[in-house]
Amino acid sequence: AKLLASAEQSAVEALKRETQTIRNSMERQCRFLETQLQKQQEESSATEEKLRKLLEEANKAASTLQSNQKVLLAKQEAHTLQQQKEFQKEINAAQEAVIRSQTVLDDKEEEVSQLHTVIKDLRATIAKIELSTEEAEEEMDDLHAENEELHKKSRSNAK
Repeated sequence: AKLLASAEQSAVEALKRETQTIRNSMERQCRFLETQLQKQQEESSATEEKLRKLLEEANKAASTLQSNQKVLLAKQEAHTLQQQKEFQKEINAAQEAVIRSQTVLDDKEEEVSQLHTVIKDLRATIAKIELSTEEAEEEMDDLHAENEELHKKSRSNAK
């Protein structure tokens, strides 16, 4: 009975260690995903700032060109139009990058949410296991006491 109890105790402890290892792994993965999410958000902010600066530069260039002499106006307008088209292409590309980044961020947020759910479920499972372990230990103690009593009775009956 002691050997069985010891084996059960060892199995419970191994299960606790394995559960703790899984919990630690999930928490590390959660922290990693949160870090990646933060990086994506920072990149998104930097891209938005770049877009703002590009648009500001395009507007500044257009303003400067309009104030030049009338003779250069036609040439400058053509140049400005070309520059604006290029800036718009860059802005469009950057906006698409922001949309893609936001999609990635949304996916990462969903993953983080799912990981939080998994961690919550693991904690509930651990609590159940701990309760079962306590109940098993109590039952083992009761069986041990009963075994001791039977052993004493068999000794006194043998005398």
